Order: sequence, then C-alpha cells, then structure tokens
Amino acid sequence: MILCDQSEIDGYTKEGVWGQATLDALFRKNVRSYRDEIALSDPPTREKFTCGAARRLTYGQADEIIEDLAAMFRILKLDRDDVVAVQLPNTVELPLLILACFRAGLIISILPTSWRQVELERALNKISPKVLISQYIAGDVDFPDLMRQTTVNVPSIRHILAFGDDVPDGIVAVDKAISFARENDDFIFDAEDKYGSLCANDVAIISWNGSVSPELRPLPRTHNHLISAGFTVLLEASLQNQGSLLCPFSFSGLAALAAFFVPWILTGSSLHLHQPFDRDSFKQQINLEQPTFTGLPAAALPGLAKTVKSGNLDLSCLKALACLWPTFGSRNSSTDINAPLLPPIIDIVSISELAVFSHRRSDNLAINFIPHGECKFPSFTEGAPSLMTTRLKGCAMRNGSAGTMLVGQLMVKGPMICAGWFIPKTDDGEELAPLEADAQGFVATGVKCEIVDEGGPKLKPVDRLNNIIYHGGLAVAAEDLDVIYSEFSGVEHAVAVSVPDPILGERIAAAIVPGSEAGFSYEDFKSFLETRKLAPYKIPYRVIEVKEIQVDEEGVVVRQALET
Repeated sequence: MILCDQSEIDGYTKEGVWGQATLDALFRKNVRSYRDEIALSDPPTREKFTCGAARRLTYGQADEIIEDLAAMFRILKLDRDDVVAVQLPNTVELPLLILACFRAGLIISILPTSWRQVELERALNKISPKVLISQYIAGDVDFPDLMRQTTVNVPSIRHILAFGDDVPDGIVAVDKAISFARENDDFIFDAEDKYGSLCANDVAIISWNGSVSPELRPLPRTHNHLISAGFTVLLEASLQNQGSLLCPFSFSGLAALAAFFVPWILTGSSLHLHQPFDRDSFKQQINLEQPTFTGLPAAALPGLAKTVKSGNLDLSCLKALACLWPTFGSRNSSTDINAPLLPPIIDIVSISELAVFSHRRSDNLAINFIPHGECKFPSFTEGAPSLMTTRLKGCAMRNGSAGTMLVGQLMVKGPMICAGWFIPKTDDGEELAPLEADAQGFVATGVKCEIVDEGGPKLKPVDRLNNIIYHGGLAVAAEDLDVIYSEFSGVEHAVAVSVPDPILGERIAAAIVPGSEAGFSYEDFKSFLETRKLAPYKIPYRVIEVKEIQVDEEGVVVRQALET
C-alpha cells in the first residue's frame, strides 16, 4: 500500500534520503553477511514476566523464525496490506513479528501494553486488523484473554493468536499455527511471486497519536519514513556496524523504533531487549552484553550518573547513551546528571509522535531547543543531510519591557513525517485523512514555541496548544478524562491534570471539587473508574482537591493553574 504522493517520493529519492530497500530486505542482507552472529537476545529475566525461556538468536536462527511466521500468515490467508495488531512485552517475539509482517507484505500495529479494553476497541476499530497476537505478561491482566474479550466489538478480526502453550479457549497458540503451516504450506516463499514487488514506500507500521487533535488516530509509516527517523539517531550517535544495542523501550512509539529497531538493522548489530524497567537487571545486562549503545528515560539519567559515580557501574563499553524525552518541552527536565561521568549523550525528543529530533548534548541549557529551519544529521558535520525542517506559524507577542517575541505553533516537514491518518481499505479503495498542514506541506505539531537566538535561530517550547497529557510518552486526551472523572457522584467537578514523574516524565492526576453532600473517597473513585475498563495509567494516582476549576474566557480549563 503506497499512500505517499508520487511527487514526494520522487523528491526525497532524488535527494538520496529515500531508497527502494525494505527493512526486511536490509535484514536479509545482514543474514547473508552475519549469519552466525548474535542478532537478538531476550531479557535474562524473561521467565519472571512472561512465558518461555530466554533466547539468544543468531541472524540465521532469527531468519528461520521469520520465515515460519510468514508461512503462518499465508496459512491464515492474509492478503497484502492486511493489518496485524500485536500487544507484546519486550521479548524477541516482537522484532521477529515486525519483520515477518514486512516480509509477508502486511502492516503491523504495535499496541502499548498499558492499553486495556477501552483503548484497544477504539484503536482496533480505526485500523480493522484481521489478526491479533498477544502474549502472557505477569500481573493482574490476562493479555490473551483481554484480546479475546476485545474482539467482540471489533468485527474485522478473523484470528486471535498468542505465544505460549497455555492459551485460553478460542485462541490459537502461535507454535501450533507454525507447525500447521510447516505441514501444509507447499508454497515456497517468494515475495515477488506472492505479493508483487514490495518497496520501501509501502506502508509498514501503524503507530499512534500525534498532532493537534487529542483523538486517538493511526499514523501509517512506510519503510522510508522509519529509516529516515532511524538515521537521525544513527548519524548523531555515530553508531558503527556490528555494534551491540541494549533497548529498554517498547517499540510502540516512534522514538524507540528510531533509536533502536532501525539502527539495529541498518548496522547489522546485535539487539538485546530489556523489559522496562528493572534497574538491577538493566545493570546486569550492561555488564553481560557490554553494549555500545543504550538509553534511558530522561528523568532516570541522574540516578544512572550517581550509580556510575559510586563505582557500582562501568559504562566504558558505551560509545553513546540515548536520553529519551517523552515529548518536546517536557515539564520535568532536570539536567543535573554529572555528564562528564557518562558517555556522549544523545537527546532524543518525540515531537507529538509525528517526528523525532536527536542531538548530541553539548549544553545542558539548550537540551530542548531545536533549529529553526533545516535540521541536519549529524549536527556536528558540515554538509550533513537535512532530515527535518521546522518553521513557526504564529505572530509577534508582547514580552514585557523587552518588546516583542515571535511565538506560535511548531510546524514540521521532512522524510520521516507521514501525510495523514490511516483509513482501512474499503470497496472504494484506500484513503488517507490528511494531517493539518500549511500550503508548503508543513504539518502542525500542537506544540507552542518561541524563537530564541542561541548560536543561530532556534525554537524553544513554551507550551502545548492542546489538552494532551503525555504519560510516559503516551498521548492522552485530557478532555476525555474530564468527562469520565466528573461522572463520579462524589465530585462536583473533576479534570485531568499533569504532574511531574521522575521516570515517566508526566503522570496523570485529578483536580477535583468534592461533592457537597458527602466526603470524597479516593478508593470509591478508583473503583468507579476501574468499572469503566480504563487503562490503569488513566486512573489518577493522585488527587488534588480544589475549591474551583479555573477556566479562561473561552471556557477552556486552565490546567497549568491546577498542576502542582
């Protein structure tokens, strides 16, 4: 499925930033070159949180499993461009499934494991998947059964599969499906014969959220979109071939795909997965795998620096360290991390899930600045390629006695940015609902910035233009939660607000005006929200009691006044 405009394809191809090879084709090239080298490994703690023993796979072994999964998809009679939705932990099954979908000409959507029935139903009905794949994760949720319950209200689904032997009735074990495919799939896989020519401009992944609207929306990304995003990190971090990458992030977001999944394939490295987040096992994996590149949430870096300073962790193996920010302009942006104790830090910022910006840190005060105009990677090399361009859509505003300043909405354009929202295939053909963009094709991000002069014009975030809270990078529509919170009988009025968190960046709290007839009970409030089948992170971990909910002249909640 090619949804990009041909003029866009021609332009980026001529510039040399887009090519023809899919990520699976690049992976198969690695198989030919590094067949007996380690490609993937599980977290050593795998048996503590999911089924099966931890595995270490060579490129040759990984390729065989990918072939098996592709054969399974053929037996399920999936057509090219059908959607497969998965909800999995950070184990080797996830990157293997991603590549199997690429090989079979399918589109994969990776669903956050923090989503529950409400979020899953909304998302799945927007992409109409044919197959759901899940896996047991230790905790109070049976994820395969959650998928089964969700399918009741998602009519497009034909098959539900799960990794592991002990799966609920009505769900097929992946291993059994693979065994059946081996016995019955007489077709020798050849992408050219079966699916026609797959190219890098085909839609590969559907990710979620972004832009100005708080509504949950699917973003279709091609191989070229992903590769362009990955190059921003690969080039800025100077990642070399056959390195060792330790990934403690879920691949449900663009930043993790750009920082780890794509560089893994482009460099023929080994990819070691960590189930987020266990400090002790993370340290053990660093000692065991000796990675050349890893990363942490921005808020976790001070703790890492203290551990290094105490002599309890040696990071001399690292050539660079990624620092992932949940969104551009994060409120919790502590930078006191004793940077000299750490390897070169690459700040990676998600811009409303529409794009990523990475930059080698040289000045703690300018972490959240991005260039106004062309963003070139690597930023420290003359003549580097431009992979994103920014502009400001706004106007001059008064700035006290200093005169005026230019403040407006950040707009972005470039080869990693898709043109619209995904709409499932219908009898009328495929459609793409366009993103909000200006006449030059710059897409609105929903981030409010001002222009500052820091070694050249740069953009500094001021605030978001919309009511979106980024819980650990997951965009949440605050207005949706306002409605649900206020339905509780123990409050007169309630709204969702953001509060800083040392690991997640932001978490969700509730500002409430207690009801007049009875005292407020947090336990009753929590139980009420649980009956609504919300994801746990949408249930506020903290309640702020106020006398009134402040609104502006247009009736919009002033959340900043409630956030403490």
